[in-house]
Amino acid sequence: MMLNKLTEIVMKKYLFFLVLFLNFVSSYAQDKDTLKLIFIGDIMQHGPQITSAWNGESYDYSDNFQYLLPLFNYADFVIGNLETTFNGPPYTGYPAFSAPDDFAKALKDASIDILVTANNHSFDKGVSGVVRTIKVLDSLYINHTGTFKNYEDFQKNHPLIIQKGSIRLALLNYTYGTNVGISKSSVLINIIDTNEIRDDILLAKSYNPDGIIIFFHWGEEYHRLPNTSQIEIANFCIRNGANYLIGSHPHVIQPMHKNILDSSNNVESVVYYSLGNFISNQRGINTDGGAIAYLEFTKNQNKLHINRAGYLLSWTWKKFVNNKYIYINVPSWEFNKIDSNSADQNAMKTFLDSSRNLLNKYNVGINEYYFDKNQNKLFPIDTKSYEYK
Repeated sequence: MMLNKLTEIVMKKYLFFLVLFLNFVSSYAQDKDTLKLIFIGDIMQHGPQITSAWNGESYDYSDNFQYLLPLFNYADFVIGNLETTFNGPPYTGYPAFSAPDDFAKALKDASIDILVTANNHSFDKGVSGVVRTIKVLDSLYINHTGTFKNYEDFQKNHPLIIQKGSIRLALLNYTYGTNVGISKSSVLINIIDTNEIRDDILLAKSYNPDGIIIFFHWGEEYHRLPNTSQIEIANFCIRNGANYLIGSHPHVIQPMHKNILDSSNNVESVVYYSLGNFISNQRGINTDGGAIAYLEFTKNQNKLHINRAGYLLSWTWKKFVNNKYIYINVPSWEFNKIDSNSADQNAMKTFLDSSRNLLNKYNVGINEYYFDKNQNKLFPIDTKSYEYK
């Protein structure tokens, strides 16, 4: 009788610790096999932004991203389009961009991990602009791809591999062109060419990724729907093995699509045709804000699955304080941070309403979310019944 009782006690303790161990293993495996990515659109530095950042001693961008830091810390990687150079002084905005190095540090401090650098402004300051921009990013340990100092640099950072635990993705980046020609240059900038893209997708596959991301600088400025070229290039890339396409350049948001490509639901693709402006001085209709793409992946039985594909909206608040303007990126869920009954509040509401009307009409399988920093979670928004609070 005593032996049976002792055996029972031992078995209970064994089962208790076994359950704890399995829960630990399950939790670890779940964390290891989950990846959360955020993509942001055009990161710009117009002249007024540079002027506003000067505090008499240095360039201070600490206000720019304060409301987005909790969301960015939630993600495993934040990836954006750097649409300026870091060529050193004199600092200039449009049409030939060169921002202070302090802005690069502000991006790092905002938990932006990866920057794609191939866009029409990549060569604004010539070879020196490309090379120095890369050196500044390297000094801050910000990963990057799209422009390269030379062929050796190209081989090192093309494709860029993103990895967390067992999940591995390859990132490619291309632009439709540059405003200043790059012929006979020692630097390399990835230009959209379907033959090159097909070869690069094959190269990316040699790294055995679970999926391939391509960040494009494409389309027509201020057009809210993708043009024929964007659609054809997107379809070409997906047919050739790319999975997740992100777009920039139009400076306005364009629709987003999620597609299941085979009958077994194993192959998925998403296309965000344009994320619009992340931060800029542009104040025209639909250009004063942008979309933040969110992709959450899980990996089961060596197959990567999109657990959630969504977007969040943010608006650039050009706030007048102490006799100058400061630029603050305000996400939709922080709408109440805007001064009540102000013209700024009306402008933000106009941007959000216009964006939601477009995306509710044209999006396929991609819905809006907001972030609750107290719960550290994303929640879907029912935009039909959404109220500004």
